[in-house]
Amino acid sequence: MSEGELGARIDEAWQRLQDVAHPATAELPERGAFVDQLVVDLTTSLEELRVADEELRAQNAELAENAEALAIEKARYRSLFEHAPDPYLVTDRQGVLREVNEAAAAFLGVQVQFLVGRPLSVFVGPDDRRPFLDFLARLGQESQPRSEDLHLVPRGGRPVPVSITVSADPDSECGALLYRWLVRDITERKRLADALATERDQLEDLVTQRTAALRGLVSQLTLLEENERRNLALQLHEVLGQTLAAVKLQVSAVEEDISGTACARVLHDLTPLLGGAIDSMRAITRDLSPPTLHTFGLVPALDELCDEFPARFGLTVTFRDDDQDKPLSPAMSILLFRSVRELLLNVARHSGATSARVSLKRVEDEIRVMVEDEGSGFDPAEAAARARRGECFGLFSLAERLGNSGGRFEVDSAPAQGARITMVAPIYRTDDLSFDPLPNP
Repeated sequence: MSEGELGARIDEAWQRLQDVAHPATAELPERGAFVDQLVVDLTTSLEELRVADEELRAQNAELAENAEALAIEKARYRSLFEHAPDPYLVTDRQGVLREVNEAAAAFLGVQVQFLVGRPLSVFVGPDDRRPFLDFLARLGQESQPRSEDLHLVPRGGRPVPVSITVSADPDSECGALLYRWLVRDITERKRLADALATERDQLEDLVTQRTAALRGLVSQLTLLEENERRNLALQLHEVLGQTLAAVKLQVSAVEEDISGTACARVLHDLTPLLGGAIDSMRAITRDLSPPTLHTFGLVPALDELCDEFPARFGLTVTFRDDDQDKPLSPAMSILLFRSVRELLLNVARHSGATSARVSLKRVEDEIRVMVEDEGSGFDPAEAAARARRGECFGLFSLAERLGNSGGRFEVDSAPAQGARITMVAPIYRTDDLSFDPLPNP
């Protein structure tokens, strides 16, 4: 029974009780029946009142439990709010501070009681104040939390970069819309971002420099290839060509005089010419693709190369090997051989030295090839700068090729103090896919 129905029943019973008590009712013959019915109605109403009272007590108990739970939740919220490690603020729609936790007060440098009632905008950096007010104006138009980066200025302090996350919720007591602000100091994040941006700019500059250097390298490689072709053409023309021309003249002389004496003389003269042609052809072949390297490996090929230098280039070269096993991929062996040959040619042409040393040794999992001379030397920093400007090729090319193959290039030199160039290559393992072995020709 609802509250209204119970009230109507009580009013009706009360009216009937008044009627029974009225003097005029006492003279009615049916007064006894009227009283009996009134007692029944009052008994029913009293029972209904008892039930309603029990329901009301249960509801009051439930309300009391809910009120206690709400008080616990409010106390828990207050504890979390007060002891949150990050600054936490509550403002109205105009941005006026309504609640401030201890972390926010410590961050802003103002006690809590002096912050409440002040606009949050007074702590926003001057450059961010207009964007902040625009951000505040847009908050009421969106229900989802929003984030923004800006600078807050503590009292007497310097602007601090922060990230704010704002959500809008109605006040549980008055229903007014409140904004809850979570503030996080992002000074370290900004520092890392700035450092990353600086490193990115430096990397872009380095890539630009390397690109320019590589373009110069490509140009130098093209010139080098053309010079090698020209040198090969000159060797073929000046050595083999002249030798074959002399042979032709000798053969023509035999055709005019086929006597035994003439043939013997021509054959006698042809023997050294043909021997020289054969030697020249072998030298050209070794320069193009040394058979010893492909057949026996790097150590015998370097030993043979050092033996040839005095006669061909006027440079005495001593070779020393530590006799340890040196597993190298075919590609790395070819690269090291050609690098040693190019370094020795540089010594012969530019250093002014009359002798050089080549040593080969294994140190743990690395193969170290060293070329030394006591010539004029050079400044490595200046050589590197010239290579970056594309003004020279030599060492930069060797270092690039070796680095791209998994090795490294070490230079120890100074003007008038000779030079020591060390090439370091990793040993070759059959399960190492970083190498691409070249087939033997």
